[in-house]
Amino acid sequence: MCTWNSNKPYFERVLQSIKREIPVHCFILVDRFSCDNGPQVVQRYFPDARIILTNSELAKARQLGIQFVDTEHFVFVDDDIVLPNGWFRGLWGYIDSETGAIHAQAVPVVPLLYEEKWRRWQEKRAERLGKMVERGILEVTEKNMDKNLGYTHNTIVRTDSCKDWRPPADLSVFEDQVLLWHIVKKGYKWRIVQEISVQHYSSRCLAEHLRKVRWRVAGGRMIGVLNYSLKNLLVADSVKRVAKSFKASLDLRDPRIMAYVFLLNVAYFDGYMRWSKWVRLIRH
Repeated sequence: MCTWNSNKPYFERVLQSIKREIPVHCFILVDRFSCDNGPQVVQRYFPDARIILTNSELAKARQLGIQFVDTEHFVFVDDDIVLPNGWFRGLWGYIDSETGAIHAQAVPVVPLLYEEKWRRWQEKRAERLGKMVERGILEVTEKNMDKNLGYTHNTIVRTDSCKDWRPPADLSVFEDQVLLWHIVKKGYKWRIVQEISVQHYSSRCLAEHLRKVRWRVAGGRMIGVLNYSLKNLLVADSVKRVAKSFKASLDLRDPRIMAYVFLLNVAYFDGYMRWSKWVRLIRH
């Protein structure tokens, strides 16, 4: 686990779920000199935790933690993820010799109402149009690694698939995608189990949500994620989003959806054009 002033009101629930769900051999905490007693809270639940202090950006922090792993598999759990009952058993059942990493879906604990309406409207529209809505397990290989995003928020990883991973020292976002590229290029599969969900204590307000959107887009441009190109973000996707949001606002009788999508497009544009500013996310 990588932490940086992570001792939020939900942090102990995160640790409790880890203690309940995972057969922990050693808890490895990589902390960025937090000033909120987060490491001490971890030690209350895991007295033998190995605590590593570093000023490294997120990618190097993850790499540093990996170097201390001495088991065949290890687990990444983010500081804002609560694991459900049966999480470990559920994911472990899908692991075979080809699996380099596997994770479940993350669902916001308290989603923004209009964001949730917008997401559900898009899913129903896709089903009405006969488009396939992916269920079950999504497999990412070298053939489709640029079309799918992987995450390390609740992920079981095969240690030998990434022990030699050497990410850029300045990478603070999309480090999980860079790790995915590394693992699948070694011939492993990155699996996403869509029928299992974890609770994600993500954005608590619209301003924070848009700030994270800018951060993600800035990181996508920085590492060259295919879907985060100027053409996709500002031409094709933006126009489509505006048109869909207008229809969604009429269908659901909620003009906030169109306003939300407008602000979303502005955040995409700002994150892309001023990526060097937004690529660093400050933790309070």
